[in-house]
Amino acid sequence: SPYYCDANKVCGQWCPEVDIMEANSRAYASTPHKCDDPSSAGHYSTCDRNGCGQSTRNLDQRAYGPGNGYRINTMHPFRVHASFHAEEQPDGRVRFSGLTLRLQQDSNELVLDHSHCGKYLDSLTQPMMEGMAMRITYWGNDAETMAWLDQPPCGEATCSGLNAGQAVISNMTISGAASTARTAGEGGTGWFTPWWIFVFVLLSCLQCSFLFGLGIYAVSLYQRWHPPPEVATMSPSAAATQTPPATSRTERSPHAASPPAASPPDCYRSRSAMLLP
Repeated sequence: SPYYCDANKVCGQWCPEVDIMEANSRAYASTPHKCDDPSSAGHYSTCDRNGCGQSTRNLDQRAYGPGNGYRINTMHPFRVHASFHAEEQPDGRVRFSGLTLRLQQDSNELVLDHSHCGKYLDSLTQPMMEGMAMRITYWGNDAETMAWLDQPPCGEATCSGLNAGQAVISNMTISGAASTARTAGEGGTGWFTPWWIFVFVLLSCLQCSFLFGLGIYAVSLYQRWHPPPEVATMSPSAAATQTPPATSRTERSPHAASPPAASPPDCYRSRSAMLLP
């Protein structure tokens, strides 16, 4: 394409570049490339050709390749998930601070993390905020051209014939303002929280305060319309002069005949008789 540019001055024009996927069946690389500050005309005069990349060649030898012996078998489809991370500075500025690639196939996963690039990614903050165009290209017409990616013993001596193969890219999706939180496995610290999180917390606190105040108001209304019953009180002097209530007690004269004493139980009489001489 005559309108394509990258950090290697393709088509005669330099420009910042974030290579998400530079790959074939033998190797996979992801490389951000920064450039110098553009001139007044908006053109860049030079860029970093090498970039700050990660490659499956930096992992173990059985991580990525063609065949069942590899964790990512390039003879079968696999999924690529790219996450761009941002970090808020004390002065409020947001910078591009992380890029993580996850290659997934069945239960296997490879992670290419660019957190080690540090301030290198910060140089790409402005181009990222201005927006970058996604570009998909197939290239590499000879083995020498692709030697930087998979030079032997990883790759083959030729790119023609069966080694050329075919590549299919499908089901591409791009999310919007994704969360900047990172998992423990991706490393990095200081990821800022999106503004809507603070709004949600603030509204939740206001809702709790409103419900608490509403509950107090409801209790006061209930007490106003349903006062507690009055409890009668009595002074000690009134209690002393108060006549005790009449009872159904039967008075008995001291001279009245006493009722006959109850006979002891049989067991008692039997025991008394046994004690007599």
